[in-house]
Amino acid sequence: MSSLKLTLISQVLLLLLVENSWALICLPCSEFECQELLCPGGKVLGPCGCCYECAKQKKESCGGPFGTDGECDLGLKCVTRGHFGANIGVCEEEQLSDDNEFIELLKARLTRRGGNHD
Repeated sequence: MSSLKLTLISQVLLLLLVENSWALICLPCSEFECQELLCPGGKVLGPCGCCYECAKQKKESCGGPFGTDGECDLGLKCVTRGHFGANIGVCEEEQLSDDNEFIELLKARLTRRGGNHD
């Protein structure tokens, strides 16, 4: 099992599907130690909001219940196609349609860069 999956398992105590509703229960952040990461791109907070994980790159899986399959790196978006109920997608390049979207992407990049000090 990959270290990413082990980290996720250590953070998520329970992910259940009960009567068509998902439930996510996380351990308190003080219960585990965040790992040092070497990522090919940016870092994003994991689904429990305690530790950073590597942002997903182009053609990697993303989304899922509570974002348990990860979040795409800047400039990419999570595209779902026909995955009923699970919201699991694949990271694809984000097409910016106007200057406002470009400015928002730059703001997000600056905000995320400032938040990467873990």
